[in-house]
Amino acid sequence: ADAVRRIIETRYGVRLDAEILGRMMRTTPTRVRTAFSRNFGVTIRGYLGTVRTARAMDLLAGTSFKVEAIGLLCGFRTKTRLYAAIRKVTGCTPSEYRRQQQAAGCLG
Repeated sequence: ADAVRRIIETRYGVRLDAEILGRMMRTTPTRVRTAFSRNFGVTIRGYLGTVRTARAMDLLAGTSFKVEAIGLLCGFRTKTRLYAAIRKVTGCTPSEYRRQQQAAGCLG
């Protein structure tokens, strides 16, 4: 399960699911799902979403990359999915979040 977590944390920008991770780990998708959930108390999909959202927020706060580019870099297939993820965590759009972070002095 730790190996799967490390893969997610380093390869969050590409398509990842239990089937792909199972192949990478040379086991079944069911075993990957079960071991991950048992060890971390969250699903693979849930953890991947959290990692992607956190990385997107870091990039919004610390770079001037376009919002759409950040979404693609972080593995969000559509702008709508990125917006929904950021709004769920922050209550605002990615652009609003960036403006708030800039106002707080996070973008030197």
